[in-house]
Amino acid sequence: MDDAVQYWFAPDLGIVKMIWPHFIRPVLHSATVNGRHYPGPVSNVSQYHQSVLPKKFYLETVYPNPFSAAGALGQNFTTIRYTIPANIYPASVSVELKIYNLLGQVVRVLAIKQQTPGEYSLQWNGADESGRLVPACVYLVRLVAGDFVAERKVVVVR
Repeated sequence: MDDAVQYWFAPDLGIVKMIWPHFIRPVLHSATVNGRHYPGPVSNVSQYHQSVLPKKFYLETVYPNPFSAAGALGQNFTTIRYTIPANIYPASVSVELKIYNLLGQVVRVLAIKQQTPGEYSLQWNGADESGRLVPACVYLVRLVAGDFVAERKVVVVR
């Protein structure tokens, strides 16, 4: 008898191939990947895509906002969350996440990469590309993922 092979989808990881000897066939009832819990059992990738993955592109509100890069408000970074939907073709999309000042100049590039469907989270510590803390001001967080473009304001205070 051959070994059993099954494929599972894990966000931020991609497709996970699981192999068992022919005489052992465990069932995955749930999993925790990178701190996020995924209930199960899930029998195949398409079932997972339909039930758990986001249905649309989305850039959430930046939090905390305002924030102090110097830590004056107790937290020296802000979190940026966004989603890439399950129904994209091909299976990944080019993502750019950048911080702009009000003059439209790029202050910091947080991501330029291909990403698969799922939920993502990045943190910005209020520093520019050179590592210097930016002045107190309003900045724009801009997400470009394929044809999707969204912006959110974030306020840096001292």
